[in-house]
Amino acid sequence: MAYTRIHAIKSTVTKAVAYICNPDKTEEQLLIDTFGCGIETARHDFEYTLNRTKQSDKNQAFHLIQSFAKGGVSHEEAHRIGIELADRLLQGKFSYIVATHTDRGHPHNHIIFCAADNLSELQKQIDDKTAEAKSARTELVELEHQMKKVSELLLYAEQYRDNKPFQDKYMKSKDPDRYLRMHKTQLILYDGAERMLRKLGLDPKSVNLSEIWADYKAMQARKATLDKTYKSAEKEAKDLQEKSDNVQHFLGYKLQFQHTSKNRNIPSHS
Repeated sequence: MAYTRIHAIKSTVTKAVAYICNPDKTEEQLLIDTFGCGIETARHDFEYTLNRTKQSDKNQAFHLIQSFAKGGVSHEEAHRIGIELADRLLQGKFSYIVATHTDRGHPHNHIIFCAADNLSELQKQIDDKTAEAKSARTELVELEHQMKKVSELLLYAEQYRDNKPFQDKYMKSKDPDRYLRMHKTQLILYDGAERMLRKLGLDPKSVNLSEIWADYKAMQARKATLDKTYKSAEKEAKDLQEKSDNVQHFLGYKLQFQHTSKNRNIPSHS
């Protein structure tokens, strides 16, 4: 019968890993298996995952100890049971180290696993990029709507500016009927532009074309930036989703093929 207990590791991952991987306690590290990390790089591997998930929990890892009664199982069997426990408990989502100690009168396993799981890290990145793409797309749609209005405003403002001299001359003409016949098109365009500008709530005489053009060009620049952001975030989200799908597909295989083991000849536990 096995006895199991667990505690959190907040800041001493390196020290804890060094302890459980002590060659004197693990038959020169033959009874060590890792998943998703390395013995020498476990702290950095865990920190990388923790930093990417940015979880609020202060725990860096957890240390599970599984003890067996004296004479109950061999060291090799205890190690196999420890791997099976880690696989069943962590389901291939968390990086871990399993080390079986042989320095006591009974075998016991030390299992240290990262506090953040690898799939959650990927899912958070997917969610972040999806949200970034959605935000950029939403702003793009609104900006394009505004640009359409400004473009319409520019059209009427320029039409008003270009044809106002004909209106001014018409108003001063000594023979307005003749002038109207000669410049009917320009005068119609002027009237139409003035009417539309007023409909838009603007005083045609106070419209500043330079400012409107400056605003429009700023919108164009912003649109280019948003378009680039949207396409980039959408592609990254898609790539990350494919990566996540591949990881989950990979985890569907027997986890025994996913271990980095120091012992290649541990017999199966039955």
